Amino acid sequence: MVRWLGWALLCGVFLAGAALISLQLLKMMSTPNGLARAAFRGDTTTIRSLAHSGVNLNGASTSGFTALDWAAREGRIASIDALLDAGADPDILDDGPNGWTALHHAIHRDQTAALEDLLDRGADFEQASRYGETPLMLAAEEGQPRLVQLLLAAGADPRVTNGDRSLLSYALRGGNAACVRAVRKAAPEIRVGSNIVDRLAQFTLRLRGHRAMLRALASNPPALSSKALGGVAQ
Repeated sequence: MVRWLGWALLCGVFLAGAALISLQLLKMMSTPNGLARAAFRGDTTTIRSLAHSGVNLNGASTSGFTALDWAAREGRIASIDALLDAGADPDILDDGPNGWTALHHAIHRDQTAALEDLLDRGADFEQASRYGETPLMLAAEEGQPRLVQLLLAAGADPRVTNGDRSLLSYALRGGNAACVRAVRKAAPEIRVGSNIVDRLAQFTLRLRGHRAMLRALASNPPALSSKALGGVAQ
């Protein structure tokens, strides 16, 4: 009897959690007006019409995301251009949980074309999130070497820090060898920090058996060999 009650309680907690997640997803997709929906769909006619009517181009949906954020997340280049042409601000922080810019959103969804378009249109690649994370840090943390290279080529600073965390710290957390190589090539003098996040990343690598890479990082050579970095999870 006790066992069945325990299972029933566990199922109840699971169902309650699933319901909360569903409500959050519905909330994420709802908007106070049609601008974000139009941006999400790539409906540039509606975007231009609403912009002409004087709608707030930087207004947030109930998720906290702007129309430009949704366009960036979905890779809607035409929507991005229509919104920017109408005067949308690409650098404002959203009202969501992370306080991201449109660039952060494009990176989070691995939207390369959207990232390139925003960069070409003058989006600030150094604009940090509410918690101090630059687009380059996010790309490194999410293990996206192509986007890391694009941001570095655009001029993003590889020596930027967020408190006691360096770009290398974010790349280690992402666990992508190509990202680590790109960071070390751009700023080979960066050392692994002694903060809890860096220590945890090193501990995780040690558990996975990547001792050669840890030794190379600890010695801080001018450049790490492909062999030393090759074992990091992609």
